[in-house]
Amino acid sequence: MSRIKILFLSALVVSLAVPSLWAQRKSVKEIQTDLQKQAEELHVPAVCTATVGGPGPLGYLRETNKCSSASANYGLGQSKNVTVGVCADRAGIQGTWGTGMSVGQAGVRGSTYPTWGSAFNVGGFENQFPVFYTSAISPSPDVVLTLGTNRHQSVFGLEFNNPVQETYDVTVATTAGNVVINNILAGGVGEPNNQAQRIVALCNTPAITGVTIHCVGCADAAQTAVGQVRGDRFTGF
Repeated sequence: MSRIKILFLSALVVSLAVPSLWAQRKSVKEIQTDLQKQAEELHVPAVCTATVGGPGPLGYLRETNKCSSASANYGLGQSKNVTVGVCADRAGIQGTWGTGMSVGQAGVRGSTYPTWGSAFNVGGFENQFPVFYTSAISPSPDVVLTLGTNRHQSVFGLEFNNPVQETYDVTVATTAGNVVINNILAGGVGEPNNQAQRIVALCNTPAITGVTIHCVGCADAAQTAVGQVRGDRFTGF
């Protein structure tokens, strides 16, 4: 598992990495129960953790809903390929992208990605042909999604990819400080490259405020694609 760096804030909040919780393949609820116990022991309101790759905690897909930046009539073979700036669901805007994002879909004619994931990376992606988003600015800064003030999540995840395998640092921002996972290999369109990687973050309370995906050595970070944005407080469609 990638090394996790933790930033402690001076306020009475704290962010912790708990690798053993993931190794035991616990459920979302079990992990949050353990995080709540740690918060009580530390006398802080929030404790958070995150992991990358693999199937993630049990119940992650079932207990989260998607937030989409695609247009309403976007579907397989019906790309509107417009520039979008927000992630929304039936409850309205849930988050804002740091730059305008172009919309694409894996597996359709002309797509950058013949497939999004790979059997080589078991559980590291949700499906082979998702809608994905890339920065409309080239060269672009980091890919950043900031959740609305009243849209903080206690479970949050997304997938990221690149046409070639690159090294990434991912920072999950929370009210308990930043959870940072460094040196993640993601990208490529075939084995043995990892292709899409999924990051999942959990807190004992709705404390997740956003995510930053940094390509360490990319000549053009606009090649970084993200998709399958999920949260437990998103209402879905």
